[in-house]
Amino acid sequence: MLKTTRDILIFYGQMIFVWVVAVFLFFFLRNFGLPKHMHNMSLENHLPTHFPVSLNLLLGIVAGILFASSELFFAKDKFKRWSFRNILIVKSIAYFFGAKIMMLLGILISSKAADRFLTFEIIEELMWSKLFWVLLVYFFLVIFLITFVRQVSQKFGPGILWKMLKGTYHQPQEDQRIFMFLDLKSSTTIAEEIGHIKFSEFIQDCFYDLNEIVPTFKAEIYQYVGDEAILSWSNEDGFKNSNCIEVFFAFMQKLQDKSDCYITKYGRIPEFKAGLHFGKVTIAEVGVVKKEIAYHGDVLNTTARIQDQCNKLQQKLLVSKALFKELILKSPLTSVEIGEVHLKGKTQTVALYGIQR
Repeated sequence: MLKTTRDILIFYGQMIFVWVVAVFLFFFLRNFGLPKHMHNMSLENHLPTHFPVSLNLLLGIVAGILFASSELFFAKDKFKRWSFRNILIVKSIAYFFGAKIMMLLGILISSKAADRFLTFEIIEELMWSKLFWVLLVYFFLVIFLITFVRQVSQKFGPGILWKMLKGTYHQPQEDQRIFMFLDLKSSTTIAEEIGHIKFSEFIQDCFYDLNEIVPTFKAEIYQYVGDEAILSWSNEDGFKNSNCIEVFFAFMQKLQDKSDCYITKYGRIPEFKAGLHFGKVTIAEVGVVKKEIAYHGDVLNTTARIQDQCNKLQQKLLVSKALFKELILKSPLTSVEIGEVHLKGKTQTVALYGIQR
C-alpha cells in the first residue's frame, strides 16, 4: 500500500514514464513498415499517421495520471472486500472510458496541430473507428502487463522481482537481517468463539491493517503463517529511527483506532505479541513450481522462540540483547531488562529485553 506522499508521487512518476513509453511504442508500431511518403498521410482520411513528439508525450502523461489515479482509488479500504471479478468488471468499464478520453484528446489535439477542421460527425466516426479498437486492445494489453508486474512484485516484496530476474539469489547469498515474528494472542480461543470462517475474516482484516503500516517503516513481509506474520528489514532500514520497534506500536495504534469496527464486527479488538532478533542469514531461491525467496539460519528459529516467551514473561514485545544494543530508544519508548532466558531448542540462554510504550 502507498501511504506517504513521497510513495504516491513516485508511483505517479513510474506510471507516467511507463505510459509515455507505451504511447511512443504504439505510434512507432503503427507507422512501422509504411513507405516514407505515407507518413504524413491519414490512415482514416482525417488524422495524420505521424504525431509530434509533444503530443505523444502529453498523451502518455495523461494516460499515466489516469491509470495511477484509478489504481489508487481502487486500493481504498471500501474495495478490499470486493471479489476479484467485481473489481475486474468495474476497472474494465473505467479503463474503457479512459481509452475513449485518450482517443478524443488525441483527435482534438492532432487535428488542431494539423490545422484540420473536424465536425462532430467525423469525430464520432473516428471514436468508433478501427483505430479506436486497435488502441483499446493495446491499452488493455499495457494495463495487463503493468498489473501483472505489480502483482508479482507485491507477491515477492519490493525489489525482489528485479533481483530474481537478475539471478541474484540463484546461488545462496549471505546477509544480515532483522526479523520480527508477529503473532495474534489467544488465537485458538478466538477461533472457537467466533467460528473458523469469521476468524479467517478477522485475520484478513488484521493483516490488511498491517499492510497499511509496514511501508512507512521500511518493513518487508516475509511470510504469513496462519495467524502469524514474519517481518524483515535490512539492518540499515530496521535500525534507522528504530523502525523495527516503531512498526509494532504503530500497528497496535492502528488496531486501537479501528476498535469500534472490530468490536462491531467481531466483538473484540485484536492483540498481538512479537519477538525481535537479528543476525546472519542465507538467502536463496527455493522450489520450482512455486518458487520463492527463502531465508535460512538460526536467527529465524531464535526469533520465533523469543516470541514464544511473550505470554510467559507478560510482555507484548521482546527483543534480544544483541538487537537491543543497536537501538536508540526515544520517548515514549521504555525498556525493561528481562535477563537470561532458556529458549526451547537452544543450548545457550539468550538475554532479553521488553519494550513498552
